[in-house]
Amino acid sequence: MLPSRVHMSVKAERIEELMSKAHAALKRAEWFEAERLTAAALQTAHSARAFGEMARIVLPLLESRRQRMQAAIDISRTVRIV
Repeated sequence: MLPSRVHMSVKAERIEELMSKAHAALKRAEWFEAERLTAAALQTAHSARAFGEMARIVLPLLESRRQRMQAAIDISRTVRIV
């Protein structure tokens, strides 16, 4: 078993990697990918009990979900069922 300090550093690196990819996905307007990555980062932070990291992750997660929902609303306005 890894010592807790090393284990936490590995999780912190994983969270940082996921969030870096999530920010890039947000910039490319890839909402589903951004949501998947931020949700994975949140789960990793939760398992590490890294509450500060969790707080940092929530806003990009909410933004990706908001943008995904907005895209769905916009498409539903343009599609007509005859």
